[in-house]
Amino acid sequence: MYFNSCIPWDADENKFRNLVDLTFKCGYQGAFVDFSTDKEYRAFLDSGYFSKKRPRLTFPLSINSITHYRSELSPLIVFPRITLEPKNAHVLKSDLAKWVGRRCIIAVQSTDKTILEVAARDGRVDMISLPSMGYFKDLSKGIYSLIKQNRIYIDLHFGELLTSYGNKRTRLLRNYFKMFKQAKPFSHRYIFGSGHTRSEKHLWSLSGPREISAVLTSLLGLPEKHVKMMVRDHTEQLALLFLKRDQHLFIEPGIEIVDRKDKEEKE
Repeated sequence: MYFNSCIPWDADENKFRNLVDLTFKCGYQGAFVDFSTDKEYRAFLDSGYFSKKRPRLTFPLSINSITHYRSELSPLIVFPRITLEPKNAHVLKSDLAKWVGRRCIIAVQSTDKTILEVAARDGRVDMISLPSMGYFKDLSKGIYSLIKQNRIYIDLHFGELLTSYGNKRTRLLRNYFKMFKQAKPFSHRYIFGSGHTRSEKHLWSLSGPREISAVLTSLLGLPEKHVKMMVRDHTEQLALLFLKRDQHLFIEPGIEIVDRKDKEEKE
């Protein structure tokens, strides 16, 4: 099952539905809807695209369990994602305390090394988002090590690679090579989605998972098994992580509830 790691929420229902439909036509079965404010998050919950009540699931859970979250309004299974862009480490901790109990995946993006270090250490962070080339420069070996240790996903955006030209594209490819050399694709949890931006460009920069896979294999020379992990497997894992948290099954990494008996069954 292919999940797009980031599509932006739009309060205009027609625009958002067009984006959802196009994402589905590109080959995705699900997506993480991105918000930057509490107001956007609440508007999404009230929109009908996301289940207000937690669906009843059967055990054992599998990737097919995610389909219970599909809304009648959308061909995509959509899960909320908040992207935090704090001004400093203190604000980051405050924001994490605010969002950790909510029904969402938490991503952090910043060009500040101190903020990235705190985010990489904090178990409440699910993803480090790198939407453009400017976000690569402060990622040190120490931060990569913390990201790996705390099982945090690295969210890379394909859109900039598609829309850039000349020297900018060359520098971007060089940054990817450097990153994959320091933090190997087989050891770190990369997610390579289409990478929507909150501009008019995001519609025509949208790419399907198979197109992204072909580019990663041909231009960056990555093995197909690693590309599959980046484009499909890791987004499935992230979707299942959301599901387990939402169903109150996830306790901490390595500890979770694998079955639940109803009172009627016990009696």
